[in-house]
Amino acid sequence: MPTLRKVSSAEAATWQRQTRPTVISPPARPPASVPPPRAADDFHARGVARALGKGRDLDDVLLWMESGALEAYNRGKSTRPRWQIPRAALLRFLANEDYWMAWSVERITDADLRAEAARIRDGKPGWVTVEQAAALFEIRPTLIMAWIRQHGLPARRYRSLWYVRANAHEVWQRPAVSVRPRSASEQRPSTAPDLDLGGAAPFIALRASEREQLIAWSRQRVSAEEQAQRLGYPIHVLEPVWLELQRQGLIPRRKATRGPDWSPKHRAMLRKLVKQGLSYDEIAEAMGRTPAAIRIACKRYNLRLLRAPGVYTAREVAALMGLPCSKVVARWIAEGMLAGRNGGRTDRPLWRVQRDDLMAFMAEPLYWMAWRVDRVVDPYLRTYAEQLRDGQPEWHTPGHVARHYGAGRNTPQQWIERGFIPSQRWGNHWIHQSVLDHWAPPGQPGVYGVPLDGAIVQAAIEASRQHAQRILEQFRAGATCEVDAAGGTDQAPA
Repeated sequence: MPTLRKVSSAEAATWQRQTRPTVISPPARPPASVPPPRAADDFHARGVARALGKGRDLDDVLLWMESGALEAYNRGKSTRPRWQIPRAALLRFLANEDYWMAWSVERITDADLRAEAARIRDGKPGWVTVEQAAALFEIRPTLIMAWIRQHGLPARRYRSLWYVRANAHEVWQRPAVSVRPRSASEQRPSTAPDLDLGGAAPFIALRASEREQLIAWSRQRVSAEEQAQRLGYPIHVLEPVWLELQRQGLIPRRKATRGPDWSPKHRAMLRKLVKQGLSYDEIAEAMGRTPAAIRIACKRYNLRLLRAPGVYTAREVAALMGLPCSKVVARWIAEGMLAGRNGGRTDRPLWRVQRDDLMAFMAEPLYWMAWRVDRVVDPYLRTYAEQLRDGQPEWHTPGHVARHYGAGRNTPQQWIERGFIPSQRWGNHWIHQSVLDHWAPPGQPGVYGVPLDGAIVQAAIEASRQHAQRILEQFRAGATCEVDAAGGTDQAPA
């Protein structure tokens, strides 16, 4: 039997340090890469530039090395580097398809490298500029950029320029928007005179009587077309005269003249496309016009693209639901709770939400803790929300559960962490009403410490979901008459 002896405090501290569990240390950093032995066919930075036909320009080579695409080793100092690029590393760079727009086979001066590069790129698609891609798709270059940002057109940015895959028109499916060029009957012939002036419009010397008439007509707000018709001059000939009179302060400055109005057929088509929630670029493509023309027409005919009937922005949804900020709606869309469509760009989204998608979101019982009925502003949606939750179990916070059972403030949080009761997370933890109806907590009559069966909560949620689906179908079919009594409309709020 071992003998027992008294241990000093110093020995005890040493014993504790020696028996302390081992801490896993972070992995050691790998040693710096050692340059391989110099070979006869290795390159330096200028040698790579000359071999690829860059001459003395090292900007591209340094960019390749900084991005890690071209493997290089510094045999000099950090202040005065001496780069060593093995031939195998240069061949690996030439095989990287992401940088094929930066060099061409025809400009390579090294015969062996040219043969190897031609073998690598033989039969493989390269990259084309945006203008060349627009020619392949037979559209405008601005629409190519919209496809890159919004529809995932395979492209890559190199030195502030965009390049598109050369076979994108074969492997990539363009957006499902019909391209209908204007027919010969729809094209409006130009009324401008076909004159070859050889440059700027000539400045003519008007008679004093004609000058006085122009001043009088301009002060009477007579249109420019009518003034030119009365005097018998083309408009482009009188424009310098009007500018001179404006600089002298003899006539008021005119606003830009508007173009001819659209035909009723085109206006009806524009309203139909706006009602579908399409973007400016998509409407321009469908009507065979430019996006600027679509913006001007929407402003002229008082068509708000983002406030079409049945289509809401994130800010309008927040206003309808009584939310303090539209970022909550953006979070719903990001987490897949609410179906939304991005009508803007990836870095600056412009969300559009259909009314049917908003009503389907409200009909899901798992999301009822994210919004409140008493804050809904729209009469139609408020009536719909009240019928959804009429007699259905609700979601409660841990504080409400603690007050219900007479427990401590942090006790429900411990029940959730230990798995005794299920919860739904939306900022805070939320507990379903079925938990309060079918569970006996510790210290209450019942079984101590047994978790609640999750099937009970799932069955209660499924019953609420079926009830909500019935209400949703009734509202979509127009079976309720309470909307008319409340004064609800199907228009977005102004």
